[in-house]
Order: sequence, then structure tokens, then C-alpha cells
Amino acid sequence: MKIHKMNPADRLELTYKAVDVKGRLPNVDSIEFLRVEEPYHNGHRYGPFARVRYALDGVEQVDGLPLDISKGIFLSIYDDELREKLHPIAPMIVKILQEHAAKEPIENLKKANQQGVYQGAKESTIEGILEVLELRFRPNSMPDLKSILAGIDDLQRLKQLRRTAMQAQTLEEFINTLSDESL
Repeated sequence: MKIHKMNPADRLELTYKAVDVKGRLPNVDSIEFLRVEEPYHNGHRYGPFARVRYALDGVEQVDGLPLDISKGIFLSIYDDELREKLHPIAPMIVKILQEHAAKEPIENLKKANQQGVYQGAKESTIEGILEVLELRFRPNSMPDLKSILAGIDDLQRLKQLRRTAMQAQTLEEFINTLSDESL
């Protein structure tokens, strides 16, 4: 008999994404379905299997129910009566996972869009500050203000700095306000 020992460095690093199903599925006897945990590797779902976490008489169980998502069935349930009761639940879980997967790209797109709008507003405000300073003070060698301003993540503070750039008497006065946290 050959025994294969796994090198710990060869272990696959998986993360798990949990999809809440609490209250979205009918209880079976004293089983309440809580969430489905899907394994992911490098940002992609790893295999067609998931684990369904559940509570029995209100107590979450250590072991979940293995689910084959591609077939829409629970695995390794040896009690025939329980398997029959759970049979209609597995396709419901698959449907919830499909709906969740369909919403995810839209949510990611919304987040990316919001980030893009914020980034665009930030860049525009920074360019506005630099333009005002250049037009007002025509510095021969303006310090590297762009990188300093880019390090400020508060858009409201950048807008206040734009107003300050319009009102400052000198470039040095503006530069001194960069360290002023009360803006």
C-alpha cells in the first residue's frame, strides 16, 4: 500500500464566500438553514460543491450538509427519510446561489462606477488647484504639489484647498495651509 503524504506547501489555499439563506428556505423538521459556503481559489469558485450550514433545534451544527450545486442534490445523507425531506430544498438553494451570482457582477460594477466617479472628481479637483496656483502665482519651480494633493483622500478637503488656492495671497501661504488639518 502506497501512502501519499501531502507537502504543506502544496496545499490549495481556499477562501469561502458565504451566502445567507436564513429565512429564505422552509425549515425541515427542526433543521433551520443558515448559509451556504462556496469554496473559492484565486477569486473563482472552486468546483461544483458547497457546504450548507444549518441549525438543529436552534443550535448551529459543526458539520454542514455537502451540496453538489451542478446536480442540485445533497451528498452523504444516509438517512433515507431525511434525504427525502431535503430533496426539494437543494434546488431551492441552487436557485438562490444563481440569483446571488447574477447580482454580484452588477454590485461590483456599481462599486467600480462609484470609485471611478470619486477618482475622477478627485483628479479634477487636484488639476483645478494646480491650475489656479499656476495662473495666480506663475511659479518658476512649483514644488511637487500634485503628489502631495494626490495623497489626500478627502474630497471635501481638496475642494476647500481649491477655494484656499483662489484666496491665498502667496504660494507659500497656500503651502502652509496644506498641513492645516482644520480645513
